[in-house]
Amino acid sequence: MVAFTDDAVRGSPLAAFQVEWIIYLYYTNKSRELRVVTRLERRAWERPQDLQGSRVDGSSQLTDVATRTDNHLFYVAEVRPKPEISHVLHKADYGCSSWQGTTRSCTSVGSSNKRRSVTPEIATAITLAPCIYRWK
Repeated sequence: MVAFTDDAVRGSPLAAFQVEWIIYLYYTNKSRELRVVTRLERRAWERPQDLQGSRVDGSSQLTDVATRTDNHLFYVAEVRPKPEISHVLHKADYGCSSWQGTTRSCTSVGSSNKRRSVTPEIATAITLAPCIYRWK
């Protein structure tokens, strides 16, 4: 069982992928709102984050695409008068200092408060700051 997902709606669409050491699991809660739980390898699952966006249509699937700097999630939104495809873009925002070569120092990695250096690929996925785009 994945911790903190007891609010998932029965038959929830799922999207899961791994970028470097971080595993992402997207799902919908009982109100059909998007949520994501993350896990650094060999650690416990983090508490879920709500994602800003339209409610997910009950017949929709979730599709995700990860790039070096962003995480993209596509789905059919429950919008009146008819459903439409929506796109959620997650930008990395982890309270880190500026890049120095190929690493940067982070004061917050997952739930740890220890200072660490991480590569861009690992840091990209540590904390998500959601941004919404709607395709018309």
